[in-house]
Amino acid sequence: MMIRSKKHTRPKPVALIMLEGWGIAPASDGNRLISAAPYFSHLVEHYPVAALSASGDSIGLSAGLFSNGEIGHTVIGSGRLFFDIRREIDGKISKDLFASGKEFNSLRELVKTNAAVHLVGLLSSSETEASLKHLENLISFLEKEAVNKIYLHCILDGRETKKNSGKKLVEEFNTFLSKHNSCQIVSLIGRLYGLDEKNNISRTAKAFQLFAQGEGNIFASTQEAFTQTYDKKIFDEEFPPVVIKNELVDSTTIKENDVVIFWNYSGQGSYQLADYVINNLSNIKLVTLTDYGLADKALVLFSKPELSDSLGKIFSDANLKQLRISESAGFPNITTAFDSYSSSFSEGVYKKLIPSFANIPLLENIVDTIKQTRQAFVEAVQKSVYDLVIVTLSQIDLMAHNQQRDSLSLAVKAFDDNIKLMIESIEASGGVAIIVGTHGFAEQTIDPAAGTEIFSHSSNLVPLYLVGKGFEGYNLGWPEAVGGDLNLLKPIGSLVDVAPTILSLANLPIPKAMVGQSLI
Repeated sequence: MMIRSKKHTRPKPVALIMLEGWGIAPASDGNRLISAAPYFSHLVEHYPVAALSASGDSIGLSAGLFSNGEIGHTVIGSGRLFFDIRREIDGKISKDLFASGKEFNSLRELVKTNAAVHLVGLLSSSETEASLKHLENLISFLEKEAVNKIYLHCILDGRETKKNSGKKLVEEFNTFLSKHNSCQIVSLIGRLYGLDEKNNISRTAKAFQLFAQGEGNIFASTQEAFTQTYDKKIFDEEFPPVVIKNELVDSTTIKENDVVIFWNYSGQGSYQLADYVINNLSNIKLVTLTDYGLADKALVLFSKPELSDSLGKIFSDANLKQLRISESAGFPNITTAFDSYSSSFSEGVYKKLIPSFANIPLLENIVDTIKQTRQAFVEAVQKSVYDLVIVTLSQIDLMAHNQQRDSLSLAVKAFDDNIKLMIESIEASGGVAIIVGTHGFAEQTIDPAAGTEIFSHSSNLVPLYLVGKGFEGYNLGWPEAVGGDLNLLKPIGSLVDVAPTILSLANLPIPKAMVGQSLI
């Protein structure tokens, strides 16, 4: 590339296109991105491209931990290191201060009424959304407060874990519960229903009907429930609503004046169900371990510090219009996590939800939502109304999680074709776009050493592309990808640098509170 520099005015629009599950890895059988995405190779040849870190302490996580959609959006939108609420809670547990906050005094008052306490959340060994340690401490706290009716409504994983790992995990947790006689597992359901992120309210309703009305298959024990359900080739993620019937208890459903505690520390998948519960049950007390963005509907036990001067707020304060576009799965990330769950501003912020449909095959649904997202993006760019257009594309990550590896390359090809049309609209408008991965996954679906399938996100670097006619043929001093191989790139920064870079492109001031630096 020829080295040039350019003084620029604010392009319109500045676009931020975030790709969930899109990292950098060597070519291999497990890398479903390289061969199916020729347009991305074109971008490498014609525009500046860099590698960014999206894991560990470079974005505020503990060493070895990696990003997900929620974390990636929060870091990108804030320009700051992620406030790891799980690490905060774990630190309090290690110091025996788990229940020391004033919020727990409020919880003590709630549980004094002798009503039942219902604990709802994800039981998973991956611990990326919920921690067994947090659940155990909640149970111990409630027993110290003399609560003698503690009912567990367990949501099974099978997405971040092996499809049938739930049985062993529940057996192990029942060993813990054997020492806590006031607490028992009373229902099981898969995360397809309990943690739907695609606005499929009918699925969320099934989980609600299980918890509140006892609607589900009835079994005498969790072991019997797993045995008979697995025999039908139905596994954890799609586990149907199950009631564990205890002859000593008449009913374990949620009733008026009961306390309902959601134990997930991540609100990414929990928000929809928690919101449904509080909107459909009167006179219950809703408690969430962390802030799910439910405003004043819930007592929040552990809160993150409120951030000011996020990317979205800066554009809003400058009276510039912004549009957020995503299909259902990514919508919470782009509308709440991106703003660090702050609702302190809304001026000039517009949202476009692309619906997903559960009644059609996944690949067909994926391709359709990619196409609809592209159409909404191109229409917004052509209107020349918005100064900032933010898009989240979570479809590739979703397909990788669903372990449809044979169809993943087809989805990536559709993705590649539609990104091409999106960028062509940016080039025609005179705008500029940053394309960045929020975390890795689809680039490494097979462990190269063991040859086994990988079911979770990766800690790989993610790509950043800077695209627009004003940057074609530029070298910004970034390392070049020799032979177009992004795997050879060393990182020039991390996700915290994306917001300052966008502000620099838009000729807007970078606040001191942002720890990231502009990359241009």
